[in-house]
Amino acid sequence: MIGIYLFNLSLDFKQVFENCKSWGIKWILTLPHIYNQNNFQNTAKKYGIKICIIFSIYHDKEYLEKNPDDYAITSSGRKAIHDWLHFACQTSTKYIEIKKKHLEELLKQSQPDMIAIDFIRFYVFWEEVYPDDLFEEIEDGCYCTRCINQFQHSYGIKIENKNPQWIKKNYLEQWTNWKCSVIEEIVKIFTTIIRNHSHNLPIMIKTVPWKNDDYNGAIQSIAGQNILKLKDYIDIISPMTYSHMIKRKPNYIHDITEELNEMSSKKVIPCIQIEKTYLDDDISIQEFEEMLKYGVKKPSHGILLFHYQYLEKDEKKRNLVKNLV
Repeated sequence: MIGIYLFNLSLDFKQVFENCKSWGIKWILTLPHIYNQNNFQNTAKKYGIKICIIFSIYHDKEYLEKNPDDYAITSSGRKAIHDWLHFACQTSTKYIEIKKKHLEELLKQSQPDMIAIDFIRFYVFWEEVYPDDLFEEIEDGCYCTRCINQFQHSYGIKIENKNPQWIKKNYLEQWTNWKCSVIEEIVKIFTTIIRNHSHNLPIMIKTVPWKNDDYNGAIQSIAGQNILKLKDYIDIISPMTYSHMIKRKPNYIHDITEELNEMSSKKVIPCIQIEKTYLDDDISIQEFEEMLKYGVKKPSHGILLFHYQYLEKDEKKRNLVKNLV
C-alpha cells in the first residue's frame, strides 16, 4: 500500500487523482469534510484511487473551543493545547458520546475503502520529543479531577498529592495500566461501531512513533497505547514515524515497524514525511531516499506519505516515489 495524505479542500481533486495515478500512488488518506465533497468518491473510483477516511478521536479544536471544560489538563496544569493540537479529556463521557454519533453519521453517509482512527491516546505532543529528552520532562495528560478520581476508584487508592510527577513516581505501574485500559476501552467502542456498520471495512490505528522501551516505556505510560491490548480490534497499525521531525535516523522507521509487527502480527504501514516540520534543516534527497528504503523494508506493508502538496512541488522526491512503485 502506497498512500498519501490530502488535507487541502481547495485543490482540484480531478488533478489530484490524475497526479496520484501517474505517481503510482493508489491510496489517499483524507478527512471526512473533504471526502464528502460532491463527486469526490466517484471521481476517486474513476481513477482507481482508494480512499481512507481519517477519523479523529481526541483532537477536536472546533468542539473544544466551544466546550472548554472538556479539554485535557496537562502535567503542567494547563489545557492541552499546543500549536494546532487541541486535545480532549479521555474520561469525558459527554465528549465520547458526541464522537460516537459523529462516527455513526459518517459511516451512514460514506463508503470509504478503509477508516483510520487517529488521536486515540492520551495527550502528548510527541512531534517535539527528541532522543535526549527524559521521561520526566515529557508533558502529558490528563490530570483533571475526573481522571484522577477515576484512577483512584479503579485501584482503591487515595491520592493526597495530586502532583503529576508525584503520581508517576509513586504509582507509575498502576497509572500506566489505567491509561492503557482507558484507551483499550475507547478503541473497543469505536471499532465495534465500525464493525457493526461494515464487518469487512479495514480499520487502521495511528500510533505514537516510539518503541516499547523508549523514554521509560512512554508509549504506554504517557500515550496509553499498549499494542498487545489493541491489536485484536484493528487490522493495520500505522506508526507516525516522521524520523526527521523527531531527530531520528531513517533506520528508526524500520525498527518501529519490525517491533510492531513482532508484537501484533498485524500489517504495519509506517508514515514518511516529505518536508521538514518544526526543524530548520531540510530533508535532503538522500535522506528521503533512505526514509523510503526503510519505510518499505519488510515486514512493512507499504508507506503513507505526508503530504500531497509537499510531493506535488518536489519533482526529485516524486521521482523517487515513482521508482519505488
